[in-house]
Amino acid sequence: MRLQETGIAVDLNQVVLWVVGGIVVIEICEHLLFPLLWHWKTRSRRSAAGLESYVGKEARVLSWEGARGTVLVDGEIWKAESPEACRPDDKVRITAAHSLTLSVSRSLSENSANPHSRVSGSP
Repeated sequence: MRLQETGIAVDLNQVVLWVVGGIVVIEICEHLLFPLLWHWKTRSRRSAAGLESYVGKEARVLSWEGARGTVLVDGEIWKAESPEACRPDDKVRITAAHSLTLSVSRSLSENSANPHSRVSGSP
C-alpha cells in the first residue's frame, strides 16, 4: 500500500516494521541491557543497609565470657563471638555477620596498644 497524496511514496509495511523494530530494541535495552550494566557497575560496592553493612566496622566490647559476649556498634548492642579472648572496653573489628550474631576479631590498633597481646613473630 502506498500513499502518494503529498508526492512522497510511503510503504506502510516498511513504516510498521521500523516502528515495531524500534520498540523491540528499546524494550531490550530497558529490560535487559540497562539492568545488566547497572548490576555490573554496582556489584563491588559495600552494602549500605542490612546485616552485611556491619562487616568491617569497629565495635566496643561490653561484656565477654569465653568465646562469646556482647558488643556495642553504632549505638546498638549485639551478641558476638570470637576465637580470641576479649575484655570489656576492647575495640574489635566485625569480620562477619550470621543471623543475629556478629563474628569479631581484635582490632590491630587495640593489639598494638595492649601489652598482653602477642604480635606475630615475637616469642
